[in-house]
Amino acid sequence: MGNNLNNPHDKFVKEMFANKEMAMEFLNTYLPDDLKASLDIKTIEYINTSFISSELNETFSDVILKIQVKGAIDKPNYISLLIEHKSTPSEYIFFQLLGYLANGYLTQLKNKSDLHPIIPIIYYQGEKEWKVKNINQFFEDYPESIKKYLPDFQHIFVALHQMSEESLLKLRNSMLYAALMLQMHRFEPIKMIAQFEKIITSFPTDVSRNFLTSMIVYSISVSELEREDIIKVMSNVKVNKNFKSEFMSTYDQIVQYGEKRGEKRGEKRGEIRGEKRGELNSKIQVILNAFDNDIKIDMIANITKMSLNEVKEILESKGRDVNKLAY
Repeated sequence: MGNNLNNPHDKFVKEMFANKEMAMEFLNTYLPDDLKASLDIKTIEYINTSFISSELNETFSDVILKIQVKGAIDKPNYISLLIEHKSTPSEYIFFQLLGYLANGYLTQLKNKSDLHPIIPIIYYQGEKEWKVKNINQFFEDYPESIKKYLPDFQHIFVALHQMSEESLLKLRNSMLYAALMLQMHRFEPIKMIAQFEKIITSFPTDVSRNFLTSMIVYSISVSELEREDIIKVMSNVKVNKNFKSEFMSTYDQIVQYGEKRGEKRGEKRGEIRGEKRGELNSKIQVILNAFDNDIKIDMIANITKMSLNEVKEILESKGRDVNKLAY
């Protein structure tokens, strides 16, 4: 979501929350009831800013939503929801959120604006179980006389892997249903592509064409399917020929664009086109072994003569938490 991010998950999630109807449905469904009762969800605004420092915006991302508070209270009468998206578990997410919140409040002071609360939400679309640690769990050996001085705060945790397809079918917004279904099945690319039959038939006729294109781009970007695989899956999906044609056309454009920039589509999945498979697999193994032995990512990039982003993308595609060695 930062300018330098090249992550299809972050880009797709940002588009999801930038759509007011989708964001409203998400919050109405997944916010705690007591918090939801205090907010006028229909006043939601997507804020094109960030609470991340310039040093971190290449690695982390956030979404900021502004919502009015119900009832007559002293100014300000709104809050900010800070939504941090994660596709893999991050052990030190609490400290990242602590930095985001500090930057958010300092930004308010710097801008001489009225102070308003910032509520952190973690949206997790990964496959593995993840229990977020609070700060006391990192200092369990210290006495209570010391731990009482540690910063602490509540957060909201929304995990896609804990949802069922049946629960998603109850969503009233068909675009949000589609977005969550694609993310839920991203670990099973054939099943994810096949979901389009169910997804397309659920769409109203006035669905955003841009969002449909975003879904196609996301599906292609995160899947490891080759053109022949997609054609085979699409042949069994009962959607109209125009959609199938658009899907394949978008696939070809993505591949062609990557080739023109000297990037092969496989870079995003840990498979770089233009290199022999054995040579590539050897380089990936070096990256994984080095990372698993606690070698810093910038050092791995120097060893493999790859860019920092390339190394991060390979690690993420193999289920590693790139934030593990951020400190």
